[in-house]
Amino acid sequence: MKIDEDKFLKSLFPQLTKDDSIIIPPGDDCAAIKLSDDSLLLVTVDQLSEEIHYYSKDSLNPTCPKKAGRKLLARNISDIAAMAGKPLYALLAISMRSEYDQEWLIEFTAGVLDLARNYNIHIIGGDLAAAKANNASLTLIGTVSSHQVCRRDQANEGDLIFVTGKFGGSLSTEKHLNFKPRLNEALWLAENDYTRAIIDVSDGLIQDLARVCDASSLSAIINEENVPRSNVDNVELPLENAYLDGEDYELLFAVPASMKDQLLDQWPIKVELTEIGRFTKHVKESPISTTEGIDLSPLLKLGFDHFSRSINSVAN
Repeated sequence: MKIDEDKFLKSLFPQLTKDDSIIIPPGDDCAAIKLSDDSLLLVTVDQLSEEIHYYSKDSLNPTCPKKAGRKLLARNISDIAAMAGKPLYALLAISMRSEYDQEWLIEFTAGVLDLARNYNIHIIGGDLAAAKANNASLTLIGTVSSHQVCRRDQANEGDLIFVTGKFGGSLSTEKHLNFKPRLNEALWLAENDYTRAIIDVSDGLIQDLARVCDASSLSAIINEENVPRSNVDNVELPLENAYLDGEDYELLFAVPASMKDQLLDQWPIKVELTEIGRFTKHVKESPISTTEGIDLSPLLKLGFDHFSRSINSVAN
């Protein structure tokens, strides 16, 4: 039987032990643990596997190991950004097959270390092992004020849906390797009380919007004319690519309608900010639709899933 990633995780999470210190349990971009009355510890982990997240050294177009290493840490920073937190410490574990040499390993770790220095993140430990396939895992630890933390279940009916940047074509443009985590953008939004509901879009715009809808018990209406799409060879990509390609690592967040004009007027960052729709009362039969009434929920079956996508496609 084929594994359904989201369904498996939903069945697993209720089985995990809990205590009062776990403020945000598994299911969001990070788990959050209470440190004090005003501080939460954020913990997230992501993996990077050859031929899934980057092209191996055996491929016709192998990925630069330094870029692959950078991507591993950047993915985790993007998770911390989605909680409006600050990344602090990381643990790195790498397993390698014998066909890879020390030069590749040095370059891969250099990609991690260079980005860590840019964000003042300390690598405090890890592990190195031999394996039959290359895989690297990084655990990132950060902090956030309990009054500032953002999570997927905090969108409200009537909130507007905003996004940063553009969507689609992350593989052909190599954005999946070179993206800049939207850490400063998320911090500004939370510090100025524009949002408490953010997700970083890694599995595709539709898939991750559906996760916010599910967590907040809402539906969403999308204005397709407003969805910002990437350009490849000076041609704007089709909506399908924006919806499904994934690995954009942009922010999707909820903003009260009354704050829209103020947000757009005060937005201090050069990154493009776009309103693409609104959250509405939950409609089970059509969790995501367009302003023209077209049901977009069938697209959810086409979004990225680790167990349904070909191993030869590089995706999140």
